[in-house]
Amino acid sequence: MLKCQEIFYSYPGQEQAILKNISLSIPAQKKSALIGHNGSGKSTLLLLAAGLYQAQQGNLYWGEEVLKCDRKSLSRWRQRIGIAFQDPEQQLVAGTVAEDISYGLYNLELPQAEIERRLQQALTDFALQDLADRPLHHLSLGQKRRVALAGVMALKPQLLLLDEPTTYLDKLQIDNLLRELDRIHAAGTTAVMATHDLNLAYEWADWIWILHEGQVVMEGETQDVFACRELMEKIKIGTPILWEVWDALCPAIIPNGNLAFPKTIRELQQRLLEYIAFLK
Repeated sequence: MLKCQEIFYSYPGQEQAILKNISLSIPAQKKSALIGHNGSGKSTLLLLAAGLYQAQQGNLYWGEEVLKCDRKSLSRWRQRIGIAFQDPEQQLVAGTVAEDISYGLYNLELPQAEIERRLQQALTDFALQDLADRPLHHLSLGQKRRVALAGVMALKPQLLLLDEPTTYLDKLQIDNLLRELDRIHAAGTTAVMATHDLNLAYEWADWIWILHEGQVVMEGETQDVFACRELMEKIKIGTPILWEVWDALCPAIIPNGNLAFPKTIRELQQRLLEYIAFLK
């Protein structure tokens, strides 16, 4: 899938590079998360990966194909990769929900019947049927995020990039969004989320990169990455709350013999029920 090789990027007028020698490969068919503090370069890396920024050094590859800066190469690249910005206002461009979802489809010059089919499918998939004719400025933030995501997914990207998708959402909205992302992933789309919320990343992602001061300092499967506690403390990333709770409970749980760290709250609850049953 997508691979970054020795990527450097600096914003105009800044001497210090925001990204320094970034090399990584996005694993296909996985849910991946890019974690780091604000200003670590997460958003910039996603914009580069989407073909919206151009690296000063290094290359981006899709399989064996290198990204070039000509219109044909960029057009092909952007049809493979969809991106949902942190602020949905940045990509909502039309008057109503239906018009906005259709906007990208018209740019692809698809037949009218196919545009209508994809529009109706997107409205159904994201539970937007009742909002189809509603003006965008009448929507809540959570609804705008759904519309933006529906517009991206209507284009059928192979890779979906999400920049801090849960920012300013409440618990119910976050749960709804994660269900949508799980559905998208189950349908075959690879997803990468940039976030500073390590608890969210820990529960949701299969694969994680830690970005610190513009460099990838750690990557791997979720459990393996968070097991490197010395590094996490050194760069002040922290520990998932589920690990802290499990650490506190471990002295009591040891007799049950199940010491693997739980991945979700539901799994933690199940472990506790198992231990209670063991005590009986």
